[in-house]
Amino acid sequence: MPTAGFANPLYLVGLAGAALPLLIHLLTRDRVQRVVFPSLRFFVRTARASLVRRRFEEMLLIAMRCVVCALLAVAFANPFFAGRADARTFGPDSRSRLLLIDRSASIRRTPVLEAWKEKLASLADSVDDRTRTAVVAFDAAAEVLADFDAAPREARQRLSTLTVGHGASDLVGALRKASEMIGRERTATREIVLLSDLPRDSWARYRGDWRLPGGVTLTVHPLSGKVTDNVRIVETDVPAARVGTAKPCPIAVRVANDGPVDLQDLTVALEMGGETVATREVALPSGRAATVGFRRMLDDGDNAGAIRIDRADASPLDNARYFNIAVQPSVRVVILNGHPSPQPRQDAAFFLETALTVGEDGAFDVTVLDATATGADAIGGSVAQVRKADVVLLADVSTVPDAVAGALGDVVAGGGGLLFLPGGHVDAEAFTRTFADLAPCGLREVIEPTGTAAPMRIGQVQTDHAALEVFGQPRHGNFGTVRFGRYWDVTRSQTAHVLARFQNGRPALLEKPRGKGLAMLSLTPGDLAWTDFPLKALFVPYVHELVRHLGARAQEATTLVVGQELPAGEATGPDGRQSAAGGMAAAPGIYTMRTPQGRERKVAVNVDPAEFDVRAVQPEEIVEMLRPGQSESRDAARARRDRERAGLWMWVILGFAFLSVAELAMANRTVRH
Repeated sequence: MPTAGFANPLYLVGLAGAALPLLIHLLTRDRVQRVVFPSLRFFVRTARASLVRRRFEEMLLIAMRCVVCALLAVAFANPFFAGRADARTFGPDSRSRLLLIDRSASIRRTPVLEAWKEKLASLADSVDDRTRTAVVAFDAAAEVLADFDAAPREARQRLSTLTVGHGASDLVGALRKASEMIGRERTATREIVLLSDLPRDSWARYRGDWRLPGGVTLTVHPLSGKVTDNVRIVETDVPAARVGTAKPCPIAVRVANDGPVDLQDLTVALEMGGETVATREVALPSGRAATVGFRRMLDDGDNAGAIRIDRADASPLDNARYFNIAVQPSVRVVILNGHPSPQPRQDAAFFLETALTVGEDGAFDVTVLDATATGADAIGGSVAQVRKADVVLLADVSTVPDAVAGALGDVVAGGGGLLFLPGGHVDAEAFTRTFADLAPCGLREVIEPTGTAAPMRIGQVQTDHAALEVFGQPRHGNFGTVRFGRYWDVTRSQTAHVLARFQNGRPALLEKPRGKGLAMLSLTPGDLAWTDFPLKALFVPYVHELVRHLGARAQEATTLVVGQELPAGEATGPDGRQSAAGGMAAAPGIYTMRTPQGRERKVAVNVDPAEFDVRAVQPEEIVEMLRPGQSESRDAARARRDRERAGLWMWVILGFAFLSVAELAMANRTVRH
């Protein structure tokens, strides 16, 4: 329970002044002589009542003056409420120590883990009954295992049973929590003891916006067990989703040799369905990295697997990477034709439909609808078809009925995609108004290059984007051969992502997330009105890749990092144990999820790649950056006291002022004679 205290108790001597008004009254009161007048005997009762009232008012006035004097003394003594820490008396030899223990995945490296266990046992032995000890373990989040009020045996027990996890390390967040906890202590000596391998990537998040409280020291025990012989997976190139099963899926991994010995026959294995389905032998010199590729036919649905390095070393966690490729058998595509024509070369949807239906792999299920139809049946049919689509292409469409616009919104809200291809029959104002919440941006005007700028060509393509990366490979098409006689200029495009630009730098293709899905905008149509693009061999793979990209629905993630929340449903972890819904991914591996609807799906969980970075920050750098200066220490201590004390001084002053005014008003109406 909180107790009261005074910051300046010597001023309480002034409470003796509370008797001053009473003393003055007693010394200066009038000496009244009683005289009996027979003629006034009928007024005795009335006079006596008046005298009693007057005496009561005088006594109340004296009491108010005494309280005013007492409040003045109490105000100078500065009263406050003190919590448990302030109420407890600690001697000059009292001590508080917070043990901050790193248990992130990077500690699992063999030499680091051995040093961690040895130092942890030493810290457990150092816990004594005279020191208030708290234990906090951290990875991506800090967890208080024993607070300062716990018995020392509890702190020792927590340290002796602590194990290393698989999560990432948040060194800055853990130090900040430790700083806040020990800042509330009132012992003479306060110390934070940090045990960590001090990952540089995690410390880089410190922005200098806080420091340790004044009087708190930081002692760092770095875990310097160096990994000298290690082969690791640097990164993987595995698609999260894919459309169709007719073609093999490329799966690539990049491995690095951090050891001092050249490796001539390093084995990299591809596992799927719990079995090794392919292996590759690679020669990997010391200090070098190499890319290892696989090609694998996939099945519809989830295709979970792993890539492993078949070699035992000091850091086994970075020898495996898990993945899951969600395969859709086909993409349901609806093309809204804004300019139907009996002449194929003038029809807005002809070349788009032809490109998507060419071939025999059946990756696209295409339906073409007349966007200009206005009948109730036609609109109702369009709404029904659009809502079933994975991707909708709007070919030279200026506006659509509200019901169709709502259906388009449902498509992107559910994770589908929209591709706008406006042409010469589009009204810019109507387009921008109708598709303000769906298109990546609005349209401004049509630009027709003249002079040396005609015709316009593509000058830049972002080939590192998932939809366009295939065109960055040799002999996969040259956008520079495509000519554009006209194109749209855009407005309100600041938040859109530009995937391709014309030679003059203006956008040619834009993308923007909408709901769970995506929307793309091509600034030229898919017909021959403004460009010869549909006649180029590049057009078919270009349309295919855009639609495949939009058709990879933005559903719940199938690849997570340890510490992230699993999708809704019951989970069976890689160890075969089941957990309730809404749990966290605690270890790497393949999880089997059963959704509330009864559907089974796979989720791949990996250790955060940042945990494989062996670079460490120097302990001196952390101590120096968190150490407060001389003036800052005093300010921090003063600010801490101000925050933790609920001061009564202001309330005492307010009471003093109120009673002073009330006393003045009552004195003016009280007459002693």
